[in-house]
Amino acid sequence: MNISNKLGKFIFIAIYFALFSSSCNGILPPDPLAAATPTPTPLPIEQPVELLDISQTAPVNLVLWVPPEFGLSLDSDSSRLLNDRIAEFRNVHPNVQIDVRVKAQEGPADLLESIAAAQDAAPLSLPDLVLLPTEDMQTAAIRKYIQPIGEFIPPDYTEDKYGIALELGAFQNEIYGMTFAMDALVMAYHPEIIETPPSTWTQAMEIPGVLAFPAANSRSLFTLALYLAQTESIIDENNKISLDAEILESVYTFYENGQENNLFPFWLTQYETESLSWQAFLDGRASMAITTASTYLKYVGEINASPIPTEDGAPFTLTSGWVFSLIATDPDKVNSSIELANFLTDSVFSGTWTESAGYLPPRPSALTEWNNDPPRALANLILSSAGEIPSASTLNLLGEKLMQGTINVLKQEQTANEATLDILDNFTN
Repeated sequence: MNISNKLGKFIFIAIYFALFSSSCNGILPPDPLAAATPTPTPLPIEQPVELLDISQTAPVNLVLWVPPEFGLSLDSDSSRLLNDRIAEFRNVHPNVQIDVRVKAQEGPADLLESIAAAQDAAPLSLPDLVLLPTEDMQTAAIRKYIQPIGEFIPPDYTEDKYGIALELGAFQNEIYGMTFAMDALVMAYHPEIIETPPSTWTQAMEIPGVLAFPAANSRSLFTLALYLAQTESIIDENNKISLDAEILESVYTFYENGQENNLFPFWLTQYETESLSWQAFLDGRASMAITTASTYLKYVGEINASPIPTEDGAPFTLTSGWVFSLIATDPDKVNSSIELANFLTDSVFSGTWTESAGYLPPRPSALTEWNNDPPRALANLILSSAGEIPSASTLNLLGEKLMQGTINVLKQEQTANEATLDILDNFTN
């Protein structure tokens, strides 16, 4: 594919977030991405100017950094598929040499800190392309580690993409990433216990057994998903957290009623991580569990999964992902980096690789490559109605407060109304 060698003007994306409600506000730092919207607006792409065939350019040495789970040396089918795909790119573009390096995703030498250290001490050691979690992409954009790519990507980039895949790569009215893979919240259940999974809160109350989730997790993603399924955002036009009292109380009332009905027993408040609540599900202490699609896909054939139950039964979930972001500024490296990212997000390869790796693809057409019908149908359903997990700064301000309200309600230390008022007072004061 041909890529532009001329740097044109930046492209601006119109992403509008507005939520008006009877609420209390908490001021956010200027950086967070607005919270999830069920139907994100597709991103317009500017027609590139005169194109350049990278196969005709001088030799290019390209460095790609990836998190450990995407390393090429792993003993897995997905790792071998990725290796083969990169080798195929080398064959098509023999002038491009690709050096793939694995960087930790957490700790003192994680991706972001490694980029920061290289910029300060050894700029020549910086990668040209980096595969970042979406939360890290936002931080990298704020720190100007990465550059917008709207002017470099193909004009048909928005075609055959889930809206959420486009949203994950966007930040502050710019495109900073090409989505490679995604993950999302789902509800797993034991098919020998539950024949038809609940889609509404009312139906969930009628199901025997426990719906496990990490009630003591400070990110409070399940609570946020239940809330955002009923509204468009938790961020208003002034970039402040804005909570609707009625909606928040309805979520806590669901927990309150579930506690009385043993759908949400108090012992869920012991679980700080998804792995703990998932183990309770595997051990048979719960008939249902909130988990990620990537976790469920490891157990296909043993368990089933469905969208999380919502107040009105309309499918909704929260989604995260990994995106290819650009660091290179040299025109030849920019061209080669974008070409490689586009090559690795091709529909056929994306479908084959995501099914093998246990992630969700950015393209609807990629699901035609999946061989297992139930996961394929579930993936299409949730990705068609998904929103983005709120930004790290939003979660830092709000997540722990929502968690404390959840714990208090499940332990019967507060009513749903009291927990709601406490959170709203917290932001008011």
